[in-house]
Amino acid sequence: MTTQEKEKTVVITLAKKFFAKHISSGKNTNFRKHLEEGRKIHTIRSNYDMWSHDINKINNGGYVLSIRQWQDKPYRSRQEEIKRLSKVGYERITMEYNPDTKEIKAIINGRQYLDVRKIAENDGLRWEDFTDWFFGQGMKKTLFQGIIIHFTDFRYQR
Repeated sequence: MTTQEKEKTVVITLAKKFFAKHISSGKNTNFRKHLEEGRKIHTIRSNYDMWSHDINKINNGGYVLSIRQWQDKPYRSRQEEIKRLSKVGYERITMEYNPDTKEIKAIINGRQYLDVRKIAENDGLRWEDFTDWFFGQGMKKTLFQGIIIHFTDFRYQR
């Protein structure tokens, strides 16, 4: 049995293509390429409590983060591993979208963060795709609360 087989894993999957209701539906997200090139340095997810618990298990040892991508359609195809990490960072994020001005305000770890476009860039998304990912797709929601899962040592709030 190899070391990789013995490690307990926390799995996070990245979309290979944009979802059906997204403005870039069917196009490649290029998340894998952006991650491998160091341009995607984090992912943003809902369910802060679950993810922070899992990340603490990784950082306390005995678990690794397995970053994967669907080979084709989510939940209908196999996953391929892109990267494994034994240290992961995280920050709490709240984003509020104003549909009239098309602006997003972000609060990270309780403090306002003004350069939301940088968050989109670090997530591996163009601004339009980022906005639609969190506040479009027919959802018409204006509030997102979740977690930034960092793949590097970078943090927005120190």
